[in-house]
Amino acid sequence: MDCPRCQKPLEKVVDSDIELDVCLSGCAGIWFDQFEFRKFDEPHEPAVTLLKLLPNQPAGAASISRLDRLDCPKCADVVMMRAFHSPLRQIEIDECPMCASVWLDHGELAFIRDMFRSEKQLKEYRQAAFERELGSEIDNHFSKRAADFERIDKYARLFRWLTPD
Repeated sequence: MDCPRCQKPLEKVVDSDIELDVCLSGCAGIWFDQFEFRKFDEPHEPAVTLLKLLPNQPAGAASISRLDRLDCPKCADVVMMRAFHSPLRQIEIDECPMCASVWLDHGELAFIRDMFRSEKQLKEYRQAAFERELGSEIDNHFSKRAADFERIDKYARLFRWLTPD
């Protein structure tokens, strides 16, 4: 399989009994098959072999545009989607909509692993971001729903009074 970023051959690397595809001869990106990325994205999860293998500055990395949309190297004629990985919205990762595999460019795995030091910290940030972004909207929605239910209940009581048993 060839690298979706620089088209050089990806090399097999085994870390934590998981076989990954890494662009060691080019841009130093990493290909994670479906569900593999979840096993490496947090700081407490092992990625020792993987992080030691990757060069600090891969050859030709400066000439690579991370803005380009990538074709999935596994699925013919499928363009990968770009999406923010966390609620901090600092890193966009490439994910195939067909096979759910993930491509990380050089340095993105280390950055993602350092973003939140624990699962608890991530959950707290997600909750705060959710409340910050949608809190007032949700409060308004539930207030409107409560008013609707009160009105419905008033009509239901009126109809019960009007209809004989």
